[in-house]
Amino acid sequence: MSPTIGGIVLAKTAIVAGFTTETVDIAAADTEYAHTLPANTRMFVIQNRDNGLVRLYHTSGGSDFWTIFPGQQFPGLNLDGTGVTVYLQSPKASQTVEVISWQ
Repeated sequence: MSPTIGGIVLAKTAIVAGFTTETVDIAAADTEYAHTLPANTRMFVIQNRDNGLVRLYHTSGGSDFWTIFPGQQFPGLNLDGTGVTVYLQSPKASQTVEVISWQ
């Protein structure tokens, strides 16, 4: 059985064919925004383009989160699967989050 983090199944190896760059606009403060990673994503990195912190949740409405401070990145995971959705929130409005994923 493959290891998991927060219900996400991790792959044993990561072979990638290309990458995708996307942005998530956090228009309103303290509002959850869902972002589904592209199919066959193996790894991803998330960072805020602006100067507010961002909270990354693995479940909608969750209470457990990872804080991404300005100038930091959330490191990519070695994913095994499709349809992975992350949930983003910031206490500051008008933030643009960059998501780079490798397929």
